[in-house]
Amino acid sequence: MLLLGTVEASAPEATEARSDINWIDNPKLRNQALARDLVKPRHFEVSLNDPPRLRWAKVYSDPLFANASQDIRNYLSRYIPHWAIPLLVKVGSLLRKAFPEYGEEMEGVAHALHMDIGDVVIVNLIYQLEGVGEHDCWVMNTTGPCNTTANSGHGPGLCTSLVAEDAKGWIWHGRNMDWNLNSNLLKYVVDVDFTMDGKSLYTGTLVCGMVGLLHGVRYDGFSISLNARYDGGNVLLNMLTLILRGHSMTPTHLIRKTLEAASSFDDAISMTQTTRLVDPVYFIVAGCSHGQGAIITRDRKGGLNERVWFMNNTEDPGNGNAQPAWYKLQTNYENNERPPSWDDRRTPGKQLLEKLGHTAVTASSILQIMKTWPTLNQNTDITAVMSPCAFNVGMWTNGIWQALPSAQRENRALYV
Repeated sequence: MLLLGTVEASAPEATEARSDINWIDNPKLRNQALARDLVKPRHFEVSLNDPPRLRWAKVYSDPLFANASQDIRNYLSRYIPHWAIPLLVKVGSLLRKAFPEYGEEMEGVAHALHMDIGDVVIVNLIYQLEGVGEHDCWVMNTTGPCNTTANSGHGPGLCTSLVAEDAKGWIWHGRNMDWNLNSNLLKYVVDVDFTMDGKSLYTGTLVCGMVGLLHGVRYDGFSISLNARYDGGNVLLNMLTLILRGHSMTPTHLIRKTLEAASSFDDAISMTQTTRLVDPVYFIVAGCSHGQGAIITRDRKGGLNERVWFMNNTEDPGNGNAQPAWYKLQTNYENNERPPSWDDRRTPGKQLLEKLGHTAVTASSILQIMKTWPTLNQNTDITAVMSPCAFNVGMWTNGIWQALPSAQRENRALYV
């Protein structure tokens, strides 16, 4: 199971991007993005049979993480505003209540990494912190892209996810995570194989300190990724919701919980549609049968009224965003509204898929789309292609698709 690469996205110099040019049309940003290489991250294993406090001990004993505590502290001190610290300390003091599913694991992570529990809490909430850091898109983590005239040249570029069906009826799940992690944290993006009774149950991607997942695939039937929602919410409300309710999950924690507890595409849709969340988000889910792909538009409350856009729905949800029955693509904006002119990655993404065509969908062709500007952009940190349908597992090496040894060709999902 492989993630096809972590991409180092260094922040562009202010002089490189003119504010009077839309970032998608900026040749310097384009050249900068396309000059980078995809690299394979480290892969680790966590046994769900181990006690929660001990599950991550072996992972974080690896020399890779020797300086992780200080590197993470340096990153957080730069990007977390001082006014948010008391709220985050409060969350840490109510760890078991705020994180009933994974609080014990977070305590174990703090011990294994020799980190303050407050820092571990912040890492697990980093996706919820809207507008942290400096007021410039390319140095921010946000739960929704920012838009100011001064920053339009850099552009936010947050996430693109797609599900596409090939000629055999297999579903392929492409995902770019656009985040702006600096080089000191990019090396801590890892893949984790979660096992039960010695057997692999699911694989997911995270950043050191997280116990939730940014995306992942379960071997018996589905994959999930998340995209930030432009209406992502206020950081203060996100924190208060977490502290006061306790039973609301972060999107990253819900992805992992779904991969653990759901046993089918339909179960995954139900869990990601109805579970209360700390902040709004889009979930993109792929299954392993004809038409099993969906984009779920989530608010905090959750329930059966949350919008699910299934792959086989060809009706225009609104404003010219009709998509055929063989694919669905989502960025960071409502799929029934036009994307903003300053960050329209939807239109070029759809054009790439339409040019590809249904019969040409493969792991390599979806990967190529995920590597094409502006789907891949100056802010892209993680690129993945997943399929819960792929029985012959393979890997990419120097651009060549290679079959793994026959002993490894099992009924398992592809994660490149």
